[in-house]
Amino acid sequence: MLLFTGCSTPEAVFPVIPRIEFVEMKPRAISSKDTLCFIQNQCFSITFRFEDGDGDLGTNNFSGPPNIFITDNRPNLPYNNPPIYYNGKLNFRLPRSLTPETRNQSIQGTITIAMPYIPIINFFDEPDTTTFSIYIVDRSGNKSNTITTPPLVIYP
Repeated sequence: MLLFTGCSTPEAVFPVIPRIEFVEMKPRAISSKDTLCFIQNQCFSITFRFEDGDGDLGTNNFSGPPNIFITDNRPNLPYNNPPIYYNGKLNFRLPRSLTPETRNQSIQGTITIAMPYIPIINFFDEPDTTTFSIYIVDRSGNKSNTITTPPLVIYP
Protein backbone atom coordinates (compact mmCIF):
# COMPACT_ATOMS: atom_id res chain seq x y z
CA MET A 1 0.00 0.00 0.00
CA LEU A 2 1.28 3.44 -0.91
CA LEU A 3 0.30 6.76 0.54
CA PHE A 4 1.61 9.93 -0.95
CA THR A 5 1.10 13.62 -0.66
CA GLY A 6 2.45 16.15 -3.03
CA CYS A 7 2.02 19.57 -4.39
CA SER A 8 2.95 21.45 -7.50
CA THR A 9 5.28 24.30 -6.80
CA PRO A 10 5.61 26.60 -9.81
CA GLU A 11 7.99 28.84 -7.85
CA ALA A 12 10.26 25.94 -6.83
CA VAL A 13 12.69 24.68 -9.43
CA PHE A 14 14.22 21.26 -8.88
CA PRO A 15 16.47 19.24 -11.17
CA VAL A 16 14.63 16.95 -13.61
CA ILE A 17 16.36 13.97 -11.99
CA PRO A 18 14.21 13.00 -8.98
CA ARG A 19 15.70 13.36 -5.51
CA ILE A 20 14.56 11.51 -2.39
CA GLU A 21 15.32 11.90 1.32
CA PHE A 22 14.60 9.46 4.15
CA VAL A 23 12.01 10.65 6.70
CA GLU A 24 11.14 7.69 8.96
CA MET A 25 10.61 3.98 9.34
CA LYS A 26 8.23 2.64 11.96
CA PRO A 27 8.33 0.54 13.89
CA ARG A 28 12.06 -0.18 13.96
CA ALA A 29 11.52 -3.77 15.13
CA ILE A 30 9.06 -6.47 14.11
CA SER A 31 8.43 -10.06 15.16
CA SER A 32 8.26 -13.01 12.80
CA LYS A 33 5.51 -14.35 15.07
CA ASP A 34 3.27 -11.33 14.47
CA THR A 35 0.37 -13.08 12.73
CA LEU A 36 -1.49 -9.80 12.17
CA CYS A 37 1.51 -8.56 10.21
CA PHE A 38 1.53 -11.73 8.14
CA ILE A 39 -2.23 -11.72 7.47
CA GLN A 40 -2.51 -8.00 6.64
CA ASN A 41 0.83 -8.01 4.80
CA GLN A 42 1.64 -4.58 6.28
CA CYS A 43 4.38 -4.99 8.84
CA PHE A 44 6.12 -1.63 8.95
CA SER A 45 6.23 1.57 6.96
CA ILE A 46 8.92 3.62 5.29
CA THR A 47 8.40 7.32 4.54
CA PHE A 48 10.56 9.47 2.30
CA ARG A 49 10.37 12.90 0.69
CA PHE A 50 10.62 13.40 -3.07
CA GLU A 51 11.14 16.27 -5.45
CA ASP A 52 11.16 16.25 -9.24
CA GLY A 53 11.79 19.22 -11.52
CA ASP A 54 9.54 18.19 -14.38
CA GLY A 55 6.88 16.39 -12.34
CA ASP A 56 6.92 13.15 -14.29
CA LEU A 57 6.58 10.73 -11.39
CA GLY A 58 3.97 7.99 -11.28
CA THR A 59 1.94 6.49 -14.06
CA ASN A 60 -1.67 6.28 -15.15
CA ASN A 61 -1.01 2.76 -16.45
CA PHE A 62 -1.62 0.27 -13.62
CA SER A 63 0.13 -2.46 -15.56
CA GLY A 64 3.16 -0.30 -16.30
CA PRO A 65 6.62 -0.88 -14.94
CA PRO A 66 7.39 -0.31 -11.26
CA ASN A 67 8.89 3.04 -10.33
CA ILE A 68 9.86 2.55 -6.67
CA PHE A 69 12.63 0.03 -6.04
CA ILE A 70 13.51 -1.29 -2.59
CA THR A 71 16.29 -3.74 -1.77
CA ASP A 72 16.60 -5.70 1.48
CA ASN A 73 20.32 -5.40 2.26
CA ARG A 74 20.82 -8.61 4.21
CA PRO A 75 24.01 -10.29 2.97
CA ASN A 76 22.57 -13.82 2.87
CA LEU A 77 20.04 -13.15 0.09
CA PRO A 78 18.57 -14.55 -2.07
CA TYR A 79 17.02 -17.06 0.29
CA ASN A 80 15.67 -20.21 -1.33
CA ASN A 81 14.24 -22.83 1.00
CA PRO A 82 10.93 -24.08 -0.46
CA PRO A 83 8.24 -23.02 -0.06
CA ILE A 84 9.97 -19.70 0.69
CA TYR A 85 11.92 -17.90 -1.98
CA TYR A 86 12.89 -14.33 -1.18
CA ASN A 87 15.37 -12.37 -3.25
CA GLY A 88 15.10 -9.15 -1.25
CA LYS A 89 13.85 -7.10 -4.22
CA LEU A 90 10.58 -5.26 -3.61
CA ASN A 91 9.12 -3.12 -6.40
CA PHE A 92 6.17 -0.76 -6.17
CA ARG A 93 4.29 1.48 -8.54
CA LEU A 94 3.03 4.96 -7.83
CA PRO A 95 -0.64 4.42 -8.67
CA ARG A 96 -1.19 7.59 -10.71
CA SER A 97 0.64 10.52 -12.16
CA LEU A 98 1.31 13.25 -9.67
CA THR A 99 1.03 15.79 -12.49
CA PRO A 100 -0.85 15.47 -15.78
CA GLU A 101 1.08 13.94 -18.69
CA THR A 102 1.11 17.26 -20.56
CA ARG A 103 2.29 19.50 -17.72
CA ASN A 104 5.87 20.19 -16.85
CA GLN A 105 6.24 21.57 -13.35
CA SER A 106 8.25 20.99 -10.22
CA ILE A 107 6.64 18.77 -7.60
CA GLN A 108 7.55 17.71 -4.08
CA GLY A 109 5.91 15.68 -1.35
CA THR A 110 6.15 12.54 0.76
CA ILE A 111 5.57 8.87 0.02
CA THR A 112 4.79 6.27 2.70
CA ILE A 113 5.04 2.61 1.78
CA ALA A 114 3.35 0.00 3.97
CA MET A 115 5.91 -2.77 3.70
CA PRO A 116 4.84 -6.40 3.33
CA TYR A 117 5.86 -9.30 5.50
CA ILE A 118 9.51 -10.17 5.01
CA PRO A 119 10.80 -13.56 6.11
CA ILE A 120 13.31 -14.06 8.85
CA ILE A 121 16.23 -15.95 7.39
CA ASN A 122 18.29 -16.36 10.53
CA PHE A 123 17.04 -19.48 12.28
CA PHE A 124 19.36 -19.46 15.28
CA ASP A 125 16.90 -17.77 17.65
CA GLU A 126 18.84 -14.58 17.12
CA PRO A 127 17.30 -11.38 15.82
CA ASP A 128 17.85 -10.64 12.14
CA THR A 129 18.80 -7.08 11.21
CA THR A 130 18.57 -5.38 7.85
CA THR A 131 18.49 -2.02 6.16
CA PHE A 132 16.70 -1.14 2.92
CA SER A 133 18.02 0.78 -0.07
CA ILE A 134 15.44 2.79 -2.02
CA TYR A 135 15.37 4.71 -5.28
CA ILE A 136 12.67 5.90 -7.68
CA VAL A 137 12.54 6.27 -11.47
CA ASP A 138 10.46 8.87 -13.31
CA ARG A 139 8.60 8.40 -16.61
CA SER A 140 11.62 9.71 -18.53
CA GLY A 141 13.78 6.96 -17.01
CA ASN A 142 15.72 9.28 -14.69
CA LYS A 143 16.89 7.39 -11.60
CA SER A 144 16.95 9.24 -8.28
CA ASN A 145 19.64 9.08 -5.66
CA THR A 146 19.56 5.99 -3.42
CA ILE A 147 18.72 6.29 0.26
CA THR A 148 19.26 3.70 2.99
CA THR A 149 17.01 3.23 6.01
CA PRO A 150 18.20 2.76 9.57
CA PRO A 151 18.31 -0.87 10.71
CA LEU A 152 15.11 -2.89 11.11
CA VAL A 153 15.31 -5.67 13.70
CA ILE A 154 13.32 -8.82 12.94
CA TYR A 155 12.82 -10.98 16.02
CA PRO A 156 12.28 -14.72 15.60
